[in-house]
Amino acid sequence: MSIRIILILLFIIQILISVGLTSIFSFQNSQIAVNDVALQLRNELTSHINDSLRSYLRIPFLVNKINVDSFKQKRINLKDFNGLEKYFYNQLQEFETVSYIAFGDNKGNFIGVERTHDGSFHIEVRDELTGNNKYTYSTDKNGNRGKILNIRKNYDARKRPWYIAAENAKRPVWSQIYTFFTKPPRLGLTAVNPIYDEKGTLIGVLDCDLTLEALSVFLSRLIKIAISTGKIIQKPCWY
Repeated sequence: MSIRIILILLFIIQILISVGLTSIFSFQNSQIAVNDVALQLRNELTSHINDSLRSYLRIPFLVNKINVDSFKQKRINLKDFNGLEKYFYNQLQEFETVSYIAFGDNKGNFIGVERTHDGSFHIEVRDELTGNNKYTYSTDKNGNRGKILNIRKNYDARKRPWYIAAENAKRPVWSQIYTFFTKPPRLGLTAVNPIYDEKGTLIGVLDCDLTLEALSVFLSRLIKIAISTGKIIQKPCWY
């Protein structure tokens, strides 16, 4: 074989090696770029979910804050349970993500309005007329009491986890997750806000509930919306 042919072959081999290495590096760089884009989109999704979740979880405290301000400005009377049940019922029409708005006083009395899992509303009350028992009523389309659905014996709001959480914290906080007195029973947590008189004596506790079921539905819808609007191009990887 002549030197000329050998030189030509060496030249061709160099070209092939150069092209091969360039292709390999280009492929690796493209893979890195794809991974970087996927990571960026995943981070954007996570940030979007976190922001939406924080906004969602602020709503119960906002409801309590509105009610505390209404009490201070004498727009509501915490001793007028008939007025409170109408007030809470109307609030539930405005704040669709919360399932329950209520007030329990320092004598164990209680008034609350619940949005049930089927979208209907119940009124629950324990006062001087019911004795130590809490009555649950159905409601009509205007929020008026209907028939008695349940009577819970020896109910004392002061012994419930949400009341104890507010009494101990002495400020707006979340309760621990606990079982709600609903039918069927549901797990949830309560945003609570203690209310004090001018002497610093605890008057009672305002509460606003979120069920874990509703929170799960909210997160599922949030992820589906993010996927359908193109915020991610693959399944998110949770660590």
